[in-house]
Amino acid sequence: MIRARAKGAKHAKDKLCELGAVEAARTLRAKGFQPERSLDIILFTAEEPTRFGPGWLGSRLLGGALEPAAAAALENADKNTLEILRTQAGF
Repeated sequence: MIRARAKGAKHAKDKLCELGAVEAARTLRAKGFQPERSLDIILFTAEEPTRFGPGWLGSRLLGGALEPAAAAALENADKNTLEILRTQAGF
C-alpha cells in the first residue's frame, strides 16, 4: 500500500498516492521485474469520512464488510441516497 500525506494535511488520501502507485508500477516494469502474480492498482474514493457517514466505503465494499445494498441506502444530510447520486452521476 502506498500512502502519502502532504505536510499539514489532515488526511493521507490525495493525488500523490495514486500517482505514486502508477509510478511504482512503471518503475518495476522498466526494471524488468516479473511478478509471480499480477499486480493491480486499486483506487478507492470516499475513504475518509464522507457526507454519507463513515469512510472506507470502497475498502469495506471490496472486503465484504459492507454489503452493496447497505451502501446504496446510505443517505447524506439532504436525504439523497448514495445510489440516487451515483445514478445521477452516470455510475
